[in-house]
Amino acid sequence: MKKGFTLIELLAVIVILAIIAVITTPIILNVIEDSKEKAFDIEASNIEKAAEYYLTDDFKIADLNDYEEYYIKVSDLAGVLDPITDDIKDNYVVVKKSGNSISYYYTGRDDNPYTYSDNETLKAIIENNIGSHIANNVVVNGLTVNKVIGTKADKKTIKNWVYYSGQLWQVLETTDNYVKLITANSVTSIAYGTTSDWDTSWVRKWLNEIDDTSNKDGIYYHNLSRADLLLDGSFCLDEPSGVTVSSDVVTAFTKISTCSSVSTDKIGLMTFEDYAYSLDGINGGTGALGNSFIDENEREWTISPATIIGGAANRMWSVTYDAPSYLAYTGHTASTNGSYGEGVRPVIYLSNDLLVENNRDLDYGQITNPYKLVGEQTAENSGLLNMVTIGSYVYISEENNPYTTTTENVTDNISYTYDKTKVRYRVIGINNDGSTKLQRADILRGLPSTIAINSDKYLAYYYNESTCDYSVTIYTGCSGNNYFSISGSGSYSYTDSENIGYFLNNTINGYYTWLSEEVQNNIIEETWNLAVSSFGIDYTQSLNKDTSGIYPNTLNDGMIEANIGLISWGDIFSGNDLNIAYWYLNRQLNSSSSVSYISAAGDANTTYASTSWSGVRPVINLVSTVSINSGDGTSNNPYILQF
Repeated sequence: MKKGFTLIELLAVIVILAIIAVITTPIILNVIEDSKEKAFDIEASNIEKAAEYYLTDDFKIADLNDYEEYYIKVSDLAGVLDPITDDIKDNYVVVKKSGNSISYYYTGRDDNPYTYSDNETLKAIIENNIGSHIANNVVVNGLTVNKVIGTKADKKTIKNWVYYSGQLWQVLETTDNYVKLITANSVTSIAYGTTSDWDTSWVRKWLNEIDDTSNKDGIYYHNLSRADLLLDGSFCLDEPSGVTVSSDVVTAFTKISTCSSVSTDKIGLMTFEDYAYSLDGINGGTGALGNSFIDENEREWTISPATIIGGAANRMWSVTYDAPSYLAYTGHTASTNGSYGEGVRPVIYLSNDLLVENNRDLDYGQITNPYKLVGEQTAENSGLLNMVTIGSYVYISEENNPYTTTTENVTDNISYTYDKTKVRYRVIGINNDGSTKLQRADILRGLPSTIAINSDKYLAYYYNESTCDYSVTIYTGCSGNNYFSISGSGSYSYTDSENIGYFLNNTINGYYTWLSEEVQNNIIEETWNLAVSSFGIDYTQSLNKDTSGIYPNTLNDGMIEANIGLISWGDIFSGNDLNIAYWYLNRQLNSSSSVSYISAAGDANTTYASTSWSGVRPVINLVSTVSINSGDGTSNNPYILQF
């Protein structure tokens, strides 16, 4: 006689099966998920390989210029890639070329559903991680937004910092359609334009590509990585009304309920209301006094006209450099006397569904550990320095510097102890020959006390005293009655022993000798264009060589060959990110005694070459074969180079 299972035995079997299910189900699900992720990676790789085949077929790749980013739309790969479904057809493959090294990156990887979740979109993480620093449903520039707010004291702890295109940004506001950001500092300092009209302004031309047949516009745009991430921004051009001013300080104004004049550009500037409402999001009159998280103590343009206040036409609202800063209508345009260059602080719009890297660090999003966009730098690095994003940081060794230095104040408001073997420089350009252009992140410190004017960090541009000579080992008698002298070789001279160029290039214990031997051996002797500049003019006069071919002339002191140079007026990253004055390369137009510089306030101006308060930020060019050994190029983790 057969006996059946007892109830206890059945329950035991059920329990065992349940245990097996508990153990195996996650494994099975993980296998399925891993299979999906692998399938996603295979699809992405196939798209990138299709782009490679597309470019090599018919030798299209020969049409690519080195060191530029190109975007191939997936829909253009028809015939090479099959099938092209609706969910991928509008994505791109980003291509970067450096000689025989070419990188391909499919932008669909940015939205990898197997690595990130909706909770890690830029919009969600900003709104969730800064809590009380969001004012919801605030009307700014006539639009209802979630406004990021905070005092200047919140700057280092507020979690709205983003790292994009080699630069630090702060989120200004979020909506269901976009996230609006502003750079942490001004990236250049130029005159606004001949009038208060944004469309024809030099600032707009410097920021945006307006004419794709010209190389004189879009200086900033063309140096951005992953420019495909930018949305068309809506920038309100309405002039503030109902403004009350007391001792030049705005105390009240009328809120814009509907903006009547809107410019659609990829890149713009902050508006009057962006600044005014960044403190508390509600009381614009209070916000206009400054002291908000976007205050940088720099003189900076806004995009808002000020044509009525003060009784002068063609003025723009700007931010002052006082502490606290405030809105002022004394911003200069080129139609007025004293049309100085003021700081240009780009504002951009990014999609609200962009993902940020998965990082559960409690400090993630702060200035020392900013959010990083998924995929933003993936396409940049084939191991070569000339493939990195413009704006990235690099360590350079100044190990032979015989002078002591102090703590350095660097571009992101973080202080660090000077390490002669790891001095931060910044990539500011990739040259046609593949060399990489670098600028020191801080001004030179520890200069010989007989050269340095103040606190061992300032240096006059030119001395004209027989007792003061940069070419000797010990500098003596370098004070008083200094003036600038124009020679046949131009204002910046590496052969004239009394010129700053000689100190940087040739003198026995000057800057070039500070550099390590391996750095010296990889510096290219570059041709430096000595375009003459002045405030109140179009920036292109400084950036573009005179076409007459006759040097020197009224606009150019000629071309020189030197290892070390300086930044030029209108170059990217020639703004005041230090709150310290420093020299430009350019002599002043119609003057044999003045040189261009940026002041501690952040305005580009000119001053006598004997001026005693300007620092020096050397610029060098490294050969095309320099590669990356480690680091990620951020301000806190610069690239370490392999020579």
